[in-house]
Amino acid sequence: MVRQGAKHLAFVSRSGADSPAAAQTVQELQAQGAKPLVLRADITKRGDLERALLEIDPSTPVRGVINAASVFRGGLFSKATVDAWREVVDTKVKGSLMLHELLKDKPLDFFVMTSSVASALGSSGQTNYSAANSFLDSLARHRHSQGLPAVSLILPAIFGIGHIAENRELEKAIQIKGMYGIREEEMLQAFEVAMTQQSSLPAGTDHIIVGLQPRRIGPAVRAAGAAMLSKENPRLNWVATVTAGQAVGSGSGGGSGGGGAEEVRTALARADGKEEAASVASHGLDSMIGAEFRNWIFREFQVNVPFQQLLAGSLTIAQLAGMICEQASS
Repeated sequence: MVRQGAKHLAFVSRSGADSPAAAQTVQELQAQGAKPLVLRADITKRGDLERALLEIDPSTPVRGVINAASVFRGGLFSKATVDAWREVVDTKVKGSLMLHELLKDKPLDFFVMTSSVASALGSSGQTNYSAANSFLDSLARHRHSQGLPAVSLILPAIFGIGHIAENRELEKAIQIKGMYGIREEEMLQAFEVAMTQQSSLPAGTDHIIVGLQPRRIGPAVRAAGAAMLSKENPRLNWVATVTAGQAVGSGSGGGSGGGGAEEVRTALARADGKEEAASVASHGLDSMIGAEFRNWIFREFQVNVPFQQLLAGSLTIAQLAGMICEQASS
């Protein structure tokens, strides 16, 4: 935002700028010419939020809101306590409602709430988190019905920063399970779209789902009358994954050296979250996952890849793409 010209930024946090990371962020923003204001408040408490908003200089009124607050408390629903449920839900539900109610009469350019794919797909052991994020999707629709800007930005796992970056085993587990994730740069691109003037987005864009393969969710999206931003908006074209039919049958060239191989390499690299020079086995393939991956290749490309080759540490994504194109075109 600062690189795009923003000068006045207000951050609301229960801990303020006490943590070393927060203090460093403030210093970095100041070095770039910005004027960050850190406000200590609990957004689930109306009084706290009202006091925080009053601390903002009237000469620089609030013109946009991003609520990215999250609390994670996993566990089986049957064993969850009321306090654990509320701690997770209130941060998103109460916090977003407070922001909506206190700022609904302000001329905001954007009102972005960070949601999760858990709201669309569910998440084992996180019914509270899934429910809280689902509420954000509905609140965005409610604001639209009142002529107010709002986007619920539905994100997948984000590798390299935040909660996942602090837990490397969690990141590895997510990748091994084949769950799709994005990196910081892609997340920022998604935020850029979500913060776009509402009139510039397709009509009815109250939530944006990032990180789900368009080919898989296309029928559901069309049935809901929604728009595939990954196809219609060039700023989200990184979301799209090349389909097997496009990669193999597009006529751009078969064999390991043709354009088709290049597209397959790109698709596989993005799906794996790896560079194309990385080995397939380095993604954490074991015998069970390897079997599923082999079946997926056969189902999508009608190519039979020997099981031993998939598990061999020498087979790279680029080599696998070439093998698929060569066999599919023969």
